[in-house]
Amino acid sequence: MTNGIEAIYPLSPTQQGMLFHTIYAPESGVYVGQVSCRLRGEFSGPALEEAWQRLLERHSALRTSFVWRRVEEPRQVVHRDVRLAVQRLDWTKVPADEHQVRLEAYARADRQRGFGDYFGYTFVLRGQAEVMLEADVKPWDIAPFKVLFEEAGGRFTDFAGRPTIYSGTVVASNGRLHDEALRLLGG
Repeated sequence: MTNGIEAIYPLSPTQQGMLFHTIYAPESGVYVGQVSCRLRGEFSGPALEEAWQRLLERHSALRTSFVWRRVEEPRQVVHRDVRLAVQRLDWTKVPADEHQVRLEAYARADRQRGFGDYFGYTFVLRGQAEVMLEADVKPWDIAPFKVLFEEAGGRFTDFAGRPTIYSGTVVASNGRLHDEALRLLGG
């Protein structure tokens, strides 16, 4: 392949359906996956960004975009070199009681970016960091994140401490607070 393209594939039937629904209702954001995590302890933004960039380089699914305009058939395009899209928001001077409202508004706007974009992330400085807990998730919503968290040095288990995506629950962390979170959950 040329022009920085590693591979081109047709869309699967499921992806075709996702694309149809996204074109039909572009502002719905129904197929834009989002995960919100709070990290606690010593933290280096540049080190985290570099770890995520290495994951992007290693996993072609994170370098895939979808093309459907001005082509005969929609296609998945795997790119060779993609820089991680990073947006930094500094909320350290924003009152803590405004953080949740701002986060929800940001997430709502981000979902409208549509289907087919590269993987990216937003780094929000809030002056605090914690463990992410999710009590109702489906395997297809979290499968890629388990790999990403673990390769970035974190831990990703269910509430019982099992390294699975099939139980419907998730505890994700930078690793330092994981055992304490599981203990508090009774796992």
